[in-house]
Amino acid sequence: MFNLSAIKLFIILVVVVIFLGPDKLPEAAQKVGRFWAAFKLWQQRIEGEVREVIPNLPSTEALGKFARRPRSLLDNLAERANAELAESDAPFVDKDEVPIMKQTPETRKPTDPSFDPGLN
Repeated sequence: MFNLSAIKLFIILVVVVIFLGPDKLPEAAQKVGRFWAAFKLWQQRIEGEVREVIPNLPSTEALGKFARRPRSLLDNLAERANAELAESDAPFVDKDEVPIMKQTPETRKPTDPSFDPGLN
């Protein structure tokens, strides 16, 4: 999650021991543990309520993968949609077959090489 190496974790632990001292460390660890458990319960409760409202919601793991790599999920969804279109009898228009709009002087853009405002 935070991409911490063993050396970084060890340095953090040493700083915490120096800051808190060995006598307060168990109490602090218990507080952190209680907080983490309460946070996980809150997260599960919220997730349960959301799943009641949206039953077809993907799993938390799938949503996490999407957040890390959205393009891969979108590629998978596009492949599924193309497969469904191929299986159905619905007409499918390839992007190369889309007719090009005839450009009139009003629809031409200044970046178009054929654009000449003096020809209007």
